[in-house]
Amino acid sequence: MNFSIYDLDDKTRKLLDLDNFLGDLTVNEFVERLSKDHQMKQDNVQSLSYLDPKPYIRTFESTLRELKLKNAEIVARQEACAAEAARHDIAHSKNVVALAATSRAISANFGGLDRQVSNIIGKIGPLGDQLTRLTQQRNRALDTQFLLRCYQAFHTRGACAELAELQTSTDHTLKMTCAKTVRQLLVLAHKIDGDTAYNSIAEFGLRMEEEFIGLFQELSVNDHFDIMADIADILIEFNGGESVINTFVDDNDIFREREEPDLAASPLWDELSDVKHGSEIVNAELARLVGDLLSRVKMSVKMNARIAKKVFARHTVQVIALFLRKINQEVLQAKIAKLLKTASSISHLAYVKLVHALYVLIGDYIRDLKEFFVDNDFEDRPSSLSSTLDACYHELFHEYLRDDKFFAMERKNLDELIYAATHRFATYNESVLQAYLKTSGATTLLARIQRHSDDDEFNYDEFNRSLDADTKSFSYLFETKKLTHLKEVMKSHLERGNTTRASATREWSVPAEVAEEDRHISIQKVDLILKCCIEAMARLLELSPSPAKTSEYSLQLLEILLSGMGHSYIDLGLEVSYSRLKSQESVMVADESFYVDMGFLEIVNQSNESLYLFSTCVSQVILPMSINAPAIKERISAMVNGYIAKCEVSISILLKDTLRLVSNKIAYILANKQRKKDFTGDKIMNDDTEACEILDDFLTNVHDSVARYLTGEGETNNNLISFLTHVGTNFLKQLLHHFTKFQVNETGALILTKDIVQYQNLIGGWKIDALTSQFAILKEVASLFSVNVELLESLIQEGKLKGLSRNMIDSYMQKRTDLTKNGVMGRLKSLRA
Repeated sequence: MNFSIYDLDDKTRKLLDLDNFLGDLTVNEFVERLSKDHQMKQDNVQSLSYLDPKPYIRTFESTLRELKLKNAEIVARQEACAAEAARHDIAHSKNVVALAATSRAISANFGGLDRQVSNIIGKIGPLGDQLTRLTQQRNRALDTQFLLRCYQAFHTRGACAELAELQTSTDHTLKMTCAKTVRQLLVLAHKIDGDTAYNSIAEFGLRMEEEFIGLFQELSVNDHFDIMADIADILIEFNGGESVINTFVDDNDIFREREEPDLAASPLWDELSDVKHGSEIVNAELARLVGDLLSRVKMSVKMNARIAKKVFARHTVQVIALFLRKINQEVLQAKIAKLLKTASSISHLAYVKLVHALYVLIGDYIRDLKEFFVDNDFEDRPSSLSSTLDACYHELFHEYLRDDKFFAMERKNLDELIYAATHRFATYNESVLQAYLKTSGATTLLARIQRHSDDDEFNYDEFNRSLDADTKSFSYLFETKKLTHLKEVMKSHLERGNTTRASATREWSVPAEVAEEDRHISIQKVDLILKCCIEAMARLLELSPSPAKTSEYSLQLLEILLSGMGHSYIDLGLEVSYSRLKSQESVMVADESFYVDMGFLEIVNQSNESLYLFSTCVSQVILPMSINAPAIKERISAMVNGYIAKCEVSISILLKDTLRLVSNKIAYILANKQRKKDFTGDKIMNDDTEACEILDDFLTNVHDSVARYLTGEGETNNNLISFLTHVGTNFLKQLLHHFTKFQVNETGALILTKDIVQYQNLIGGWKIDALTSQFAILKEVASLFSVNVELLESLIQEGKLKGLSRNMIDSYMQKRTDLTKNGVMGRLKSLRA
């Protein structure tokens, strides 16, 4: 053995051991470990000249020698293992060959044994069947013997000790035998006419049933469900278990809750009777009165359903269904009936809101129970308990929804609401309108529309023909029976008012004096009416039995809107506005200020806004509800379009007649307040002419009134601009014609110019550029009366006057006081040539 100071140490040799080669080290880590013992000291590493490679080389050589030895050892082991594997492979092959013959012999023996076993079974099988039949016959014989002994005991002694012993036994099987035997004895005794044993057997059976029921109730207190299940099985075997099931269902705290809060004192009715309180279907007070009860009912149903699943394992669904129907009849129906009876004595609104709210609450209750039964595997067949719940849901509200009863209440409710919102306005304005028509002999707006057939914009006969028979008859009904409808609604409410508590009643009587706000159409009331109508449709959509019914309901609610809000409110407002307009046409001069009350335009504007809200409600709510009924949808469209067309014509007539009234007032002022010598004076006054001052006041009043009443959206009010443009254009035409009637001297031309400047300032204040531009011609017209002869031609041909006819210009020139002087006549003739 060669010894070297650089030979491997024990730790390194251990790392090269084949059973744990390198341990957990990588190759790099192993090399570094070999090298670290040969590092130089810290004070000798200042220069590479001190680095001695010999220790490293010798150590690596020793390591390589050791690795070669290990490699040789591994190769030897591999060869030895290969030789051993070959020997074992040969031995295995020999064993397989030797066992093949043995396996074939065993298989042949097994086949023979199998055939023998099959033959034996074929012979034993019929014997087993015969034995089974004999055993069954023996058992039946024993049962029959026992049944006859019991019957004989009841027949002779009126009692049977054996049955009594079975009943008191602690063995569940023996108790089941007792119940089965008593049931068979009752059948046997019943078939034997005049048998005296029947009563004894029936009495024994009744006592047995009562004892078991009593024990069942005692056990239920302490939740002994296993024994309760045994008793239930016994009684079900005895008579179907009707008594024990009824006992389980009836013995529940939910049926003993009879303390009811004072419904009359509840704040619920104030909220339900408030037309403005409709944002939430189920309010807090209703949740307290009904929601808490439903929560207790759900808790009771779920708890008893779990118990029934343990006690009545094979009859769980039957027991739960009976429990649900009993709760429906004795708890929920009673509660709903009491609430709705109270609501019907309050108001129709309270009634319909409450029905809807209860429908939603009960619906949530039903859905929650359905989910519970499905999640907890209570269904023994598809939808069995779900069908029971659906039937209960239907039964609860059938009385209130059948035969359109709910819709009838919605109709009455909407009638009442519309009447409450419009009757003061309608009563006051009907009386005012009738008084005016009687004293003035004037015609109505409707009559005016009928005479409007020569207008290109509207033909009343064509409009009337476009409507179907139902729509026309409905429109005629309004004209003849509008007040009758209102009186019927009022009478119905007054009859109901006697049974309504004071805090919920409304003031329905017609007041001696009507407040100012009740004399005009209120957009807030129109919005409230439409809101109530939409809420009614939402309720009907949810409670309606079918889409076809929903379409019919939407049509009937539209008729109520057209009758109550349309004809009795909007149309009446337009009629009143028309009468107020006509009352001013007959008086040309009301006072020295020539004031014209344009307040009737407020109703026009309110009617226009009301029609917009109404058409929006129809297009977004009513029409979509009739999408499944094309015929009804077409009727709704015809009714609404016809009514809106009629209203638009009414508004058009009102605006045109208003323009005519303004035009007539202007003409009257110009004709009566412009003196002939206003423009022939010899000195200029500080004030404008009287006609100018009156026109300025009058048109300022017109502008301010129209701007206040003809409102629009945004900064640009097209209605106002269009109206003022018509007024301004007509005013300009009248002024141009007016100036042809007066003599004007040089000083008068300055006075005329001063008036024209005032007119232009007036029109300029309206801030309508097109109108301001048109009025610029007036200054040039004023110049015609004072311009020098040399400038006359350029004034006529180059300025705005070139748009006037030569006859009009001649009319102005003829009124110059210096027409025959300064060569004016000659120059005018030369221009004509």
